[in-house]
Amino acid sequence: MEATWLILALWAFIGALVGAAIGTKKNRPEAGFLLGLFLGPIGWLLLAVGPDLRPKAPACPHCGGELVLGKTVCRHCGRDVPAVDNPPSALGH
Repeated sequence: MEATWLILALWAFIGALVGAAIGTKKNRPEAGFLLGLFLGPIGWLLLAVGPDLRPKAPACPHCGGELVLGKTVCRHCGRDVPAVDNPPSALGH
């Protein structure tokens, strides 16, 4: 009986760590930890297909390439662009 609880605790711990690792890649480590802890592989799948909350880099208005923060020239097309200090967050704040 003790071995069963130990196996379940180890499974939950591993699930939480894997969930936190997946969640960190999407800027959701706390949600990843909890989903991995309570749902295991199902929680991992929910994280993998869930929204990505990392801030998106702004796009060049001329070529659509990703702009580098603080630069005034697009690295893709070489045209002048307005400097961008902070990218908008995925939550709209």
